[in-house]
Amino acid sequence: MPRRRSRSFLRATARLLLRVLVAVVVIVPLLVLGLLGALQTDWGRNAVVSLVNDIAGGPDGGVRLAGLRVGWGLDASVERVEVSDAQGTYLTVEQARLAWAPLALLSGTVDVEAVDVARVSLARLPVPSQTQSESGGSVPLLPFRLGQARIAEIDIAAPVVGTPVRLTAQAQASLSDAPQAANAELTISRIDGTPGDIAATVRFMPQAEELFFDVTVKEPRGGLAARLLQIEGLPALDIALKGDGPLDDWQAQLSLALDGRTEIAGTARLAETATRAS
Repeated sequence: MPRRRSRSFLRATARLLLRVLVAVVVIVPLLVLGLLGALQTDWGRNAVVSLVNDIAGGPDGGVRLAGLRVGWGLDASVERVEVSDAQGTYLTVEQARLAWAPLALLSGTVDVEAVDVARVSLARLPVPSQTQSESGGSVPLLPFRLGQARIAEIDIAAPVVGTPVRLTAQAQASLSDAPQAANAELTISRIDGTPGDIAATVRFMPQAEELFFDVTVKEPRGGLAARLLQIEGLPALDIALKGDGPLDDWQAQLSLALDGRTEIAGTARLAETATRAS
């Protein structure tokens, strides 16, 4: 009798596990398809936008979305994003689109093909929040690839840097874990009739302890970089800074010209020195 009961119990347990497995395999995809189907309707999109706006809002401001669209492949776009503080909206993002590969998450990687934004407007800097939020701890950073990020137009109002500035920006970046490496490239150019370009390339390999970066800035008098760096007189800038090598024997070259006159030019080197305990 005990053996028969054990066999019956095992068969019942196996049938129960099989039913649970079938339910998960069938129900979960149906729920996902149902959610994606709802996002193809105005009602579903409005419900998600309303939920996000409620969660992201607060007495000191928050984030509001409008015109959200999510495709069957989970590519997404939003017509407008407004970020506000206690004094109102200070940052607006218009016509943003995200193209990515969600199945890459199964292998623990965030794979973004492209992020395109038509316009970003910064009217002023945000005011400090009166509500103190407690940090819930750091979030582990997954390996990721950003194929291309492009902002066609960035409008910075006069209260931010002292004069209206209009820019365009492009970037790409990646973070891998085998081997560990971080790469990023960024270019920013003015498009308001005033010349000015900023370009930066960074590569960092923690395990190999190697760092490379190349930064160039070229702009006339009264440019954006001079304003951000608060350089007296806002001179024309021509900066070239390049560093490469292992961290225990790292070298950098710097060239800085203000108003066309070379102010600084030279090479710096950081080398690890061995110390002995006495």
